[in-house]
Amino acid sequence: MTSTAKSETNLRPWQRLSYAIGNFGVGYGPASFAFLAYYYYGRENEAGEAIVLVPIATFSIIWFLANALNGITDPIVGYLSDRTRTRWGRRKPWIVAGAPLLALCYFFIWSPATATPSLANAALLFASLFGFWFFFTVVVAPYLSLLPEITPHDGERLRLSAWMSLFGDVLGTLAGNMLPVFVALAAGGLLFLSGGYQSVALLGSLVMLALFVLSVLFVREQEHAPRQDENPGKGAISKAFTEFGSTFRNPAFPPYLVGVFFYRMAIMITLVLTPFVATKILGSYPPSPSDLGLLSSLPNVVNDAGVPDWEQAAGYLMMIVLAGAMLFFAPVSMLCARIGKRRVFIIALVWLGLVLMLMSTIGLWPIFSPFS
Repeated sequence: MTSTAKSETNLRPWQRLSYAIGNFGVGYGPASFAFLAYYYYGRENEAGEAIVLVPIATFSIIWFLANALNGITDPIVGYLSDRTRTRWGRRKPWIVAGAPLLALCYFFIWSPATATPSLANAALLFASLFGFWFFFTVVVAPYLSLLPEITPHDGERLRLSAWMSLFGDVLGTLAGNMLPVFVALAAGGLLFLSGGYQSVALLGSLVMLALFVLSVLFVREQEHAPRQDENPGKGAISKAFTEFGSTFRNPAFPPYLVGVFFYRMAIMITLVLTPFVATKILGSYPPSPSDLGLLSSLPNVVNDAGVPDWEQAAGYLMMIVLAGAMLFFAPVSMLCARIGKRRVFIIALVWLGLVLMLMSTIGLWPIFSPFS
């Protein structure tokens, strides 16, 4: 029994922990600005005055272009990462080199050049947003590809995946969605920064950088012989897209891709709209004494004048949602084992669609509505 247990373990507990904790940045980075960046660039101050850093239409175009261009660079990074050969392995150099640039781009997403709409703001937002997604691929694709490289045992990979899910999908996403709370706590400024957003962005950048580097310090990659070049006459970019296109010959991949596309879109819509639901809909009516009593139990939500900060309330709202989601980890795992991952995935997509449809009706019901 002892020899069997040893044969199924390739890493020590602290190695598994150091690798899995890197997934915190995978959850935190996208969740934080997906949840609040759209709101940050076009919000209101405490006096109800508009603070517009980039017009909403311009922001939407920049967001689309940055993600669309990143879709082109993804297969190129994957192709080059597979063929990298160094004394440190083929994945680690990408992570160590890309993590500082990823952190830098994340910081500048929250650091507009001017306090009013300007071409400089739009240009900086596009450069930092595209840079974030590009270096996110540079770091995260090799990081995730390390999992089968550092242990050949299915049981250990499963345990590692569970820890990664905890740090990334739960703790990282939770911290990202708690950004309004952290901003309020850092409103006094940090170091050379005067604003809460920039202070939290600096801390978030440093944490992501440190954890990504930590994730590869204590694990060793499996060595691979150089792959034989099947198309010596083609360039690297052409080869990358040829291999990328070959995945579509798998008949199961296109329908899966469609499902994942709508799943990601549903998640992004939910994250982006939540601050507006809290600030525009919940904040559109005077809170009752019982409402204020409930909100006052949350730190820094109600000020001395008895006025709620709905932006912070949105952060706590997402915290409650994610805390509830944690309760479903075990039941979903058991359901997957019972009826299969495919069926669970389809059921989840249907429920996401229903939730989005119901979100579009908030404020229209005669009960449970601030407008009733």
